[in-house]
Amino acid sequence: MYVRWMDRFYLPAAPDPLVSIAFFDLIAGIYDRLTTPAVNISTAIELLKAVLPRDGPARILDFGCGTGFAREAVRGLDVKCRPIYLVGE
Repeated sequence: MYVRWMDRFYLPAAPDPLVSIAFFDLIAGIYDRLTTPAVNISTAIELLKAVLPRDGPARILDFGCGTGFAREAVRGLDVKCRPIYLVGE
């Protein structure tokens, strides 16, 4: 079974960590040319909705935040004056 990664890439559902690292290292320099920003922002919005608490502030850790898609996703959320802290790693 394969899992969709990054807009249009598929990896085995349980890939060897070295395979995943090699894959991400290989495409890191050209990632923005290989993906569709609108699709990634839409996906990030859905993921954020899944983890945000119903009320109160939220602190979200964004791994691999080099492209800034999560920041754009936070801007696209329909939240009612709730502080959302997006921390990049």
